[in-house]
Amino acid sequence: MNLLRPLWLARALVWRPFRRDSARTLATILGVALGVAVTLAIRLANDGVLASFRASLDHVAGKTQLQVSAGEGGFDETLFRAVARTPGVAAAAPILQAVVPVAEEPGDSLLVLGVDIMSDAAFRAYRGPTSTLVEPLRLLTDPDAILLTARYARLRGLAVGDPIRLNTPTGPQRFVVRGLLADDGTARTMDGRLAVLDIAAAQLHFGKLGRLDRIDVLLQPGLTPEQVAPELRRRLPPEVLVERPDARNAQVEQMLGSFQLNLFVLSLIALFVGAFLVYNTMAV
Repeated sequence: MNLLRPLWLARALVWRPFRRDSARTLATILGVALGVAVTLAIRLANDGVLASFRASLDHVAGKTQLQVSAGEGGFDETLFRAVARTPGVAAAAPILQAVVPVAEEPGDSLLVLGVDIMSDAAFRAYRGPTSTLVEPLRLLTDPDAILLTARYARLRGLAVGDPIRLNTPTGPQRFVVRGLLADDGTARTMDGRLAVLDIAAAQLHFGKLGRLDRIDVLLQPGLTPEQVAPELRRRLPPEVLVERPDARNAQVEQMLGSFQLNLFVLSLIALFVGAFLVYNTMAV
């Protein structure tokens, strides 16, 4: 008898009402399913967005152990020498970074990195689809030279030697593709929507002559960021930050906090709408 009780309850609470008024029962089920599905979808979207930003930051950081930055405005490039000469620093790489829209492609944009291609090799691997890049050193001599990922080039039907126009902070600018990056490591940033310029060209096109967004630091073997960071802070102005790359993940989470909260509230509204549909159907 005890084993049959759950079946009896299911029949009394579900099957009988369904047979008596199938339309109202289906509306109830659909209303609840709608609210739960929207809530789950928004939760998955929240997690996906955060994971994507974290992965992008990790790919861009590469082997970096410490990052020197000063917010959106950046800092004077003369500080690079002080960073590079700090005891315990094995290598330092200057970086400019900006998200730049692609001209004549509404909604399309690229994360453009301005790097010193020679010193940056210690932090990030720039490998071509066939193990070597085509004309990568043209970045040093041609201010309009640019590297794209092979994935983005396939998406837009571009090849080495083709032009691409970007709406830079100083106005529309025509670049020439001088190499393609294999679809791994740094090239996986933002699903392959990454471009690389020489640091001098980036300063020119971004309107940041004499400025840097950050400096990536690689430490000598055996040293930890906690040992070297205090000396870096002592040599730099107080407004310049010295932190681990993973600290930027926490900053991203804070920036996305309001966005995620809005989505969570939206999911609650969806649940309310589902409950209202159920109530309204039964009331009618």
